[in-house]
Amino acid sequence: MNSIPNFPEFAPVSKENIQEIRQATAKNPPEICDLSGGNIWGYRATLNYRVTRLEGCILIHSMPAQGLDTGMPPFFLPPLCNDMSNAVELMKKSLAFMNEKYGTGIFSSVPEKLAKIAMETGLKTVEKRDDADYIFLAKDFSEFKGGKYQSKRNFANYFYQNTKHEFLDITKNLLRECMELQEKWCNTRKCMFFKSLEMENAAILEMLTNFDSLGLFGAVIKINNKVEAFGVAEKVNNEMATVHIQKANTDFRGIYQAFCQLFAKNQLKDYKFINWEQDLGNAGLRKSKLSYHPHNLLVKYNVSL
Repeated sequence: MNSIPNFPEFAPVSKENIQEIRQATAKNPPEICDLSGGNIWGYRATLNYRVTRLEGCILIHSMPAQGLDTGMPPFFLPPLCNDMSNAVELMKKSLAFMNEKYGTGIFSSVPEKLAKIAMETGLKTVEKRDDADYIFLAKDFSEFKGGKYQSKRNFANYFYQNTKHEFLDITKNLLRECMELQEKWCNTRKCMFFKSLEMENAAILEMLTNFDSLGLFGAVIKINNKVEAFGVAEKVNNEMATVHIQKANTDFRGIYQAFCQLFAKNQLKDYKFINWEQDLGNAGLRKSKLSYHPHNLLVKYNVSL
């Protein structure tokens, strides 16, 4: 069933067309986390995502709406095409559409290779370090080997030696407990006062609510029969998974490091790379992600006329 209209008509992201979007990403997997089914579905309300089809490609559009403040101009995500040879021409048409309709607009989260081609054709590009995805070797997380991981190893070992715990796959009966931990995490950090945390919280609840239909997988740590850490991931391709969510009750020393290691050893063991997504310019989050020694950063660009 084709539930995606042709450009310039748009439809809200729905349970029907998210499956079409996921099929498109499975055929030509994008490495960037923004085009994963989990993120498109999770942020569909807070970013007012709409979907259209143009010349055989699928386009996701964050459309302005009354009362909606995303903190960004109107934007499209990079096109989802079986054949990317005409992607830049589609981008030009879409940018012209936004400029005519809204007076402004960009393509957001454009991978470096596509951004360079766009720049060569006269489009403007701006690197967005805050949006860069952190890519790690899965074996680095599963082993915490060598001097650079000594502190992570020490924290994880402290947890293993001092805290009786269970490490379990996320199943349907554990999803509610994951939501409860997320609620506690959000209350502690006053999510309601920070737009990015509020948007993330909404996305997490959407992903947990639609866990199976989005093809997600994950794990929890239970202590005293209560979920105290959980993570949710999604397959990108045969070599990479993206970790959408990783939360823990840090009252338990070393629980976060232990979860990273256990998740990599078990649920992520068949992948070479882990995409740990962006830091969104948060200084604390950037310091934390860099302390795990990324293999590389997946640089992204904004592209405009």
